[in-house]
Amino acid sequence: VLDGLEGASSTAGVIFDRQRTEAILSGLGNRVFLMNNVHDDAPTVFQTRWALSYLRGPLTRAQIETLMESRRAAAAELGEGAASFPRAAVTAGASGGIRPVVPPGIEELFLAPSRTVGEGPLMYRPALFGLARVHYVSSPANVDSWETAAMLVSAADGLPDDVWAEADSLDYDSLSFEPAPVGEAQFADLPSELTQSRNYSSWKTALKNALYRDRSLSLYECKALKEKSAAGETEGDFRVRLKQRAFETRDIEVEKLRQKYAPKLASLEERIRKAEQRVEKEKEQVSHQTLSTAMSIGTTLLGALLGRKMVSATNMSRAATSVRSATKIAKEKSDVTQAQENVETLRKQLAELEQQFQTDTETLKASFDGDSLEIAELPIKPRKSDLTVEQVALVWTPWHVGANGLAEPAFDARR
Repeated sequence: VLDGLEGASSTAGVIFDRQRTEAILSGLGNRVFLMNNVHDDAPTVFQTRWALSYLRGPLTRAQIETLMESRRAAAAELGEGAASFPRAAVTAGASGGIRPVVPPGIEELFLAPSRTVGEGPLMYRPALFGLARVHYVSSPANVDSWETAAMLVSAADGLPDDVWAEADSLDYDSLSFEPAPVGEAQFADLPSELTQSRNYSSWKTALKNALYRDRSLSLYECKALKEKSAAGETEGDFRVRLKQRAFETRDIEVEKLRQKYAPKLASLEERIRKAEQRVEKEKEQVSHQTLSTAMSIGTTLLGALLGRKMVSATNMSRAATSVRSATKIAKEKSDVTQAQENVETLRKQLAELEQQFQTDTETLKASFDGDSLEIAELPIKPRKSDLTVEQVALVWTPWHVGANGLAEPAFDARR
């Protein structure tokens, strides 16, 4: 704290009394604070009063989860499919809820209710439906897949300029169409553009262009393992497959690393073995030389003590030999020390090499961790020449009208 105050004072060009400030800080009581304002000449001591507050502090994550439970439950009842078709206030409209007359040449379908969201009356609202076959081909990704594209555009409030830009993609296999409305249902007004048959031809062309532009097949690619997902394979399934492949690849690469280090480790171990043999050999030579020298010295002493002449040529020769032997012993001991140091150096090199192998192994294993593998999205555009629009039609979508006047979709709107 003192260092911070001193730094702030220096920056502001104010003289800082460290001892006085330290004395003030050490003497602060309860609810007494020291405030340093850069605009004031010196720090200010002030005291706060007790205050009671009955308001809770910031909400924790657990409390937010608790507060949102009821809202999530209500949203879950609507289902994911209805998310793109929110509740809306509805009125009988100019038609008074009576089914509008559709001109000849316009295909009219009724989407069957697939979910119950209330007990209110059923109302049909107009939408534009498009059906097409899309072909995805990519040799590098090993993809040759056909897909049925079912698109739905709400037209209750009219159609947008770019008709298919915000269309919802439906699961075609789960769709069920009826030839006529269910029961005594009401109908929303039908926009005039949906009653003109020539528009449907232009909407077919627009659908083909929109699908080619926006309907890419999303694959996933892992460059580290050189793997790509299959058509229709989810990211989760792809990750599971990658984990298994990562384990297999990791084991192969670790074995390659082991084979790389094996000759180096074996060479060092062999050098250590030979160095240890050298130490033992040097020790034997020292022992042998020590014994030989001791015997030579003993013989010399006996000859000197028992001989008639204290100084003779033989005794002098033996004495010289003993001196040379003692010198050789010192050299042999030095050789033993050097051999032992060589062994220790080699052992240290072996330990370092083993540690390097262990480090490289752990790094290699971490690079093949299935949970940390980077996955990139790989979009595959459809082949335009194979893209075929099979149907564009007027579809009446079922909605349940609640007591509050709000209508909720009685169908699943997304695949």
